[in-house]
Amino acid sequence: MIFQCLSFSRRRILAVTLASILSPAAAIADTPANTPTNLDNVVVTGVRHAQTVDDSLASVTVIDRKQIEQSPAVDLISLLAQQAGVDVARTGGAGQTSSVFLRGANSNQTLMLSDGIRVASSTNGFFDLANLPLDQIERIEIVRGPRAAFWGSDAIGGVIQIFTRNPQPFEASAEVGSYGLRGGDVSFGTPSDGDSRVGMTLGDTRERGFSATNPANLFSYNPDDDGYQNRNASLRGSVPLGTQTLGFVAVHTDGNAAFDNGPTIGRDTTASTALNTSGGLTLSGPLAAHWSQSLTVGGADSA
Repeated sequence: MIFQCLSFSRRRILAVTLASILSPAAAIADTPANTPTNLDNVVVTGVRHAQTVDDSLASVTVIDRKQIEQSPAVDLISLLAQQAGVDVARTGGAGQTSSVFLRGANSNQTLMLSDGIRVASSTNGFFDLANLPLDQIERIEIVRGPRAAFWGSDAIGGVIQIFTRNPQPFEASAEVGSYGLRGGDVSFGTPSDGDSRVGMTLGDTRERGFSATNPANLFSYNPDDDGYQNRNASLRGSVPLGTQTLGFVAVHTDGNAAFDNGPTIGRDTTASTALNTSGGLTLSGPLAAHWSQSLTVGGADSA
């Protein structure tokens, strides 16, 4: 009796296994041709080539444009702070110096990429995310955990890659808010169905703000409002070259944030300016039936 029960159990397990293998094929066969299929997100940051999130052995989070628009976050730092395993530190309001920490690693141990280009400083590994507006971002990939084998020693804590938006033929938006917030952006370019594409996005945001310090800080408190202004621009496009495609992208941000520099009479006009520029060229395409390549040359500068 015991042998028969075990034999039955084996047959039962085999039947369940075969059913689980055949079920997806049956489901696909029964799916109407016009029914949309939800595909897994594809990431390229984890191992430097395309793979689905499920296939990636690392802990990966993908934030797409729809999630960015639905998020209550007002800037990139606030958006990253909502993600698991991501800690942020900022010295004040909009435009103030900010740092990102992945899984407890130092801020200079998180590699920052923009469209595949390293934007962190080559000397201290630091990149200030405070001045990159959400309007310029299409997608964010966050890879937690050591990626030094793929990206180098500055990816001990992980990698955060930001992909900027493809400009639409024409799109404009405006915003207003508390503390004198006002701003907007406009993008324009060639239609996306053409072989060659080029487009530009321009944005400007200003905020009256509030005092960067409080009365408890006796040595630097000033009750005046410390505002913020951000002007940004991006240019991107692509041109076919035979079987290859030459793509180019450039992003520039100009942030100006006021702060208190000690007790003064009247308004304190002290402010810090942060200029960030990044850009690159990418040549990609198939070389053979099962062989494709992608070569990127780029650089970044901060001041």
